[in-house]
Amino acid sequence: MALIDRLSLLDFSNNNLSGKILTSAQLQSFNADVYMGNARLCGAPLLAEYTEEEEPGTPFGLTTEAEEDHNNNSIDYGFNVSMEVGYMVAFWGVFGRWIYFKLLNDLESWIYVMAALHKAKSIRIYSEVNRVCYRQLL
Repeated sequence: MALIDRLSLLDFSNNNLSGKILTSAQLQSFNADVYMGNARLCGAPLLAEYTEEEEPGTPFGLTTEAEEDHNNNSIDYGFNVSMEVGYMVAFWGVFGRWIYFKLLNDLESWIYVMAALHKAKSIRIYSEVNRVCYRQLL
């Protein structure tokens, strides 16, 4: 970035950048407004100067290897979670449908059997009542 020398327009404002602004004739030639909104950014042309006691972040928001590993792990984790969710949805979309219709079919059979049993019981009770009433009439 420090080697670029033909920029006419640059705006790093409100990008959460941190660290010292690299020293080059090009980067120091812009107004401080270009870097506004980056509280942890220091060096010319900003008023905040870098001191050796502070440990600045990587210039211009570039990430360190540890941050990149963390970001990659986050991406890998999100990818793995979405794959697992997709697998579960597909699995239940196929087999859940089969289970649902099997349950409905079993429920239909159970209702049919219960209705047939109640009908047979009702017919048996009705015939016994008729037989008893017929014997009493004789």
